[in-house]
Amino acid sequence: MVYIANSFSLQMLPYDSSPIVDSLSVSKVKKYLEGIINTDITKSIVGHSDIAKIISTQLGFEVPMNRESISLDKYDIMYVAQYFGPRLPEGTTVLPDDATIQWYKVNIIPNQKIRIE
Repeated sequence: MVYIANSFSLQMLPYDSSPIVDSLSVSKVKKYLEGIINTDITKSIVGHSDIAKIISTQLGFEVPMNRESISLDKYDIMYVAQYFGPRLPEGTTVLPDDATIQWYKVNIIPNQKIRIE
């Protein structure tokens, strides 16, 4: 499954897997999602309606708001639009000047236990 999200939590990880996280430009995210958006292998889990509108504009296709808790599986991929900035006023459709969205790609790799030392 391929997810589009606005946040990532360690709680989403399967116990027997590890994430690989890469920072991406929005143009690379668009390229990776070309051809698979609006198919049964992609799902929005963007839990904030204004962020969903902003990233829809960035990507050039609708990313619906869908507040849902998920658990990732082995081989899943999540594209995370991480917002950095002040609290958004309700109804915002463009980023404030002092805000940004940084994109990350989270790959779930099997058979590697997460070790915390």
